[in-house]
Amino acid sequence: MGSYQLRAKYKKANNNINSVFLEATKRGELHLLKELEAIQRHSQYFFDYKDRKTTELGMYLAATSGHIQVVRYLSEQHHVNVSVRLGKKHILEAIIEAINNNKNRDKYYRDTLDYLLSKCSAYDLDYGTVLNKIISLDDVRLIQSTIKTGVNINCCLARAVSDGKRLIAEFLINQPIDLNYSLYTGVQKNLKELIIDRMPDLLIKENKHINQMVAQKEILNTGSLESIRKAVDVFDSSVIQQTLEEAISGNKYHLVQELFYSSKGKNCNPGLLSRAAEYLNQFVTYCNQCVTFSKIISNKTVCSICHGNLHYYTCHGTFNGIYPNGKVEIVSTDGGSLYKGEMKNGKRYGFGILYSRTWTQGKINEKVIYEGNWLDGSYHGYGKTENYEGYFNRGVHDGAGRRVWDWVDDDSIPNKMFKVIETGTFKEGVFIAGVSERYRYLNREYILESTTKYN
Repeated sequence: MGSYQLRAKYKKANNNINSVFLEATKRGELHLLKELEAIQRHSQYFFDYKDRKTTELGMYLAATSGHIQVVRYLSEQHHVNVSVRLGKKHILEAIIEAINNNKNRDKYYRDTLDYLLSKCSAYDLDYGTVLNKIISLDDVRLIQSTIKTGVNINCCLARAVSDGKRLIAEFLINQPIDLNYSLYTGVQKNLKELIIDRMPDLLIKENKHINQMVAQKEILNTGSLESIRKAVDVFDSSVIQQTLEEAISGNKYHLVQELFYSSKGKNCNPGLLSRAAEYLNQFVTYCNQCVTFSKIISNKTVCSICHGNLHYYTCHGTFNGIYPNGKVEIVSTDGGSLYKGEMKNGKRYGFGILYSRTWTQGKINEKVIYEGNWLDGSYHGYGKTENYEGYFNRGVHDGAGRRVWDWVDDDSIPNKMFKVIETGTFKEGVFIAGVSERYRYLNREYILESTTKYN
């Protein structure tokens, strides 16, 4: 398009040179912009279009259309501010949205974004969501440009680790960082805790800023089982051996289990492995869904039969293979429950007593939850609980029995406290025959209020 066409376009735009300028920037027609500027310099009919609002809008349109040449021209020749906004939206945010929405011009948008980052300052990125959106692109080249603006590298690394952007995290971990950098959100207190929880292997890769041995020990001693599981295969064997010894001595059964069954753990000293096996042999896992106890045979946290969650107990007694069998005594690892009685192939079977345990002033207090007969892990046959004594059918009141239950209609009114005693026959948990007595609480005692007979 020559001077004649530009003049025609200008007249068609109702003598508004700004609209011609903006259309050229949006289409990326750099040669037209240069020609337009030449004509403007030598013509008395053209107005000056170099007002701040127009040129910044032109920059915004060129950038969000992926025209890197026009963006360079406006920045270098017209000194347009590269951190412009359209309304509340920052130009960098708009480009990132364009990258996510238009994959056909992805390279052009990224080149434009990279150029604008090279012209920005940290102030343009530290506020709002611009920095987070740049990290979400998972592009190391863009992060390199971002760092040059002077942004806080620790903040970038924390966001990359939180969002699971491994490529960026692996690049940033090799920069001068402060692992004690405080985090103001989330469960973790500082950057090191966040990395140990999400990407622990970052700390133990070749890195001139981090002592690997110290990092490995810290992960093993403070990390979650999940974080240890992620990184254990790249740990140094000597560190694993030392930590395994300390875990056995410190009664850290989960850590012993994790290290014992890891590929690196199998290379430990045979004597130490024998001690670990003996230590783990006293523990069993329990699945609530299939109500089965069994010896620990792996570091899995879910049941291989029903995929229910596993809970850990110590077991003293006889075994049939991996299953407790015969008379046993099983205590939960937190000490909150105890079972003394008989078992068959990993399930409570025969007579047994289940206790709950609490500690008061250093003393253990045991309270009977159930005492009686069991079948395949459920109450079955004659037994008694705190509010029922009689017969059960696989955990449900069924047969002759006596049940006591109470309720309060209103805590503030004592005479609305009631107790019901049912004595007779139950069927699948429902009282069907016998006598039901209802008591009301009056004058600090329960007074019989009514009696109902069921046939």
